[in-house]
Amino acid sequence: MTNSINKAFIDALPILIDRHQDETVNKIATTDNRLCRVVDGDINGRRAESSAGVVMYDSAGNLANLLVYPSDTQGNEKRPFLMSSYQGEAIVLGDLAGETIAVLGIDNALSLYDSMIADRKNPCILTLPDNMESCFNIMLQAFKPSKVYSTHDKPIKDFGGDCILTIAPLSIALQSDSLAVVLADDDTKVINGWGEVLPLVPSISNKAFPIHRLSPQLRDVVERLAYYAQVPISWAVNSVLGVLSVIGQRAVNAPMQYGQFKPTSLFLLTQAKSGAGKTTLQEFAYLAIKNYTEQQDTKFIKDRLNWENTYLATDPKDRGQWQSENPKPINPQMLLSDTTIEPLLDRYILDDMRNLAIISSEAGKLFGGYSLKADTQDNALSHLTTLYDGGRAERLRSQRGKYAEFKTMACGVRLSIEVSGQQVILQSIIENEKMNGQGLLPRFLLTCEDDILGNRKWNDPERMNLVASDDEVFQGFWTRCLYLLENPMDKVLHEFTQVPQSAYDNVGRYNMPFAKGALQTFANFQQSLEVLYKTDLKEWTAYASRMPENASRIATLLAYYDGKHELTQDYLDTAFEFVWFYMRERMNYGQAQEISDLQKLLDKIIQLAKAKGGSITKRELQQKAPMPYRKSVALLNALDELAQKNCIKFDESDNKIPIVVNPSLL
Repeated sequence: MTNSINKAFIDALPILIDRHQDETVNKIATTDNRLCRVVDGDINGRRAESSAGVVMYDSAGNLANLLVYPSDTQGNEKRPFLMSSYQGEAIVLGDLAGETIAVLGIDNALSLYDSMIADRKNPCILTLPDNMESCFNIMLQAFKPSKVYSTHDKPIKDFGGDCILTIAPLSIALQSDSLAVVLADDDTKVINGWGEVLPLVPSISNKAFPIHRLSPQLRDVVERLAYYAQVPISWAVNSVLGVLSVIGQRAVNAPMQYGQFKPTSLFLLTQAKSGAGKTTLQEFAYLAIKNYTEQQDTKFIKDRLNWENTYLATDPKDRGQWQSENPKPINPQMLLSDTTIEPLLDRYILDDMRNLAIISSEAGKLFGGYSLKADTQDNALSHLTTLYDGGRAERLRSQRGKYAEFKTMACGVRLSIEVSGQQVILQSIIENEKMNGQGLLPRFLLTCEDDILGNRKWNDPERMNLVASDDEVFQGFWTRCLYLLENPMDKVLHEFTQVPQSAYDNVGRYNMPFAKGALQTFANFQQSLEVLYKTDLKEWTAYASRMPENASRIATLLAYYDGKHELTQDYLDTAFEFVWFYMRERMNYGQAQEISDLQKLLDKIIQLAKAKGGSITKRELQQKAPMPYRKSVALLNALDELAQKNCIKFDESDNKIPIVVNPSLL
């Protein structure tokens, strides 16, 4: 009888409701009556009249077999038997989606399950009856549980997980003690545990982004953006910071030591594959800004047409005077997706724009553009770093040409950048010596967190019924952003406090001061980095030296969004954690881009082991190993390192003993 017939047959059996003569069946039914079925008929030539069957599952979670407990009416045929030959199935107590734990003996399994439920855990216990002990190892190989319980006299060897040995069987040990007490007993031992597989190289993505440091309101925004766009949290944070930068750079400056103030503009960079959700993310995040700029553009077109008509209606001899009193309306579009340095500078110098932003999910448009590729690269890099540092755009051309322009400089201007790109584009840029050496890339805040392609959900009912424009979190965020765009800084601040006019710079941006004690917090952070310049950050001083300023910029933007008039320690502490996340991302980037020789060896071992049932001999491996490990000494050293990383187990002294691969890698 095939497994597909087993499943159909078992599905058709009624669930056991009344008590059965077998005590074990009754215990299982008490725990989960769905596991017990009524069997009445011939099973592979054996009579099972008014009997009970306990269902068994395969490792994929499919119904696959039935353990039949004959009733007393069968006379001497009371020994349990299987509906079909054993193929690695198990009686499963709990949900297979969780951590799986195995133990031989149904009484032991029921005691362990009840104890873990009492501890408010969600166990999944795999078991077989005692009389199927010879099949237990087959079941372990099929399910690969993380733990197995046994007794000291019956240790389970080389199954791949932790083997927990107790003096007494669990059905006895757990009668008077909790599982925690049993595990803490000096006589309980753990053997053959693989332990956690350790990385062979540092991960490209470090600890999770410290989103807990954000205010509840902005944290909700980040989480909803990540949910709708189905992207990692750090990507959503970059877009939220990009939005705050575009809005905040118009209104507020960040404090530094010595009474100085810097722009709050941020340069943000995300490594993201095409189709991974970054475009969708930016559409949701920047919606309020885009709606605002569309309204401004509509007004501009109307004003420009009126201006043109009035100009043409004016007597030609009076047009010069009229034009000097009525300047031509300038396109207010501040969001750019595709530009080079020359038109960018024109927008500042000729069009009198003070605030611009480059927002794109195609970083190649910025870094691969003519200005940053051609022989004018040095000049372009200088302009971008100057815009970041001091908010100044300048370009000196000959004044003798036919189209000479007397305007050559614009001060107090701001530029925000939030772009993303694929690794194939960004890797060469991030490793570009000139872009690092001239300081452009060290000004960027980089995240390389892995996308979730392959694990996204599209067809669950909740997601299918969502309408982003109706989301209360989004509505609150967009409303706040629009308010900040439409209202000058003095009005925003006067909601909470009176601020003297002297607190603004010469173009109306508010110089946000440090609150009491905040300057000391800022200086302490600078000092903590100074200590690391000779050790951990020795090779990264260009990046690390900009961490304090970027932290002040981020903290000021967060305070501005919340309507604060001074920068407190809490906002700085949040920003310090943020810039450390970005710093670790950059430090890990180069180390994790290339697959190491050791990783290639492990990949080869896994490939061969899968074809050989989970293990391979050293002799077989040496013939097919990557070239650096074809010699015995090199191979043994590499295998020893892989064993220390809990990837494999092997016996150095015997070539015939196979190399066993950690089941979690198969």
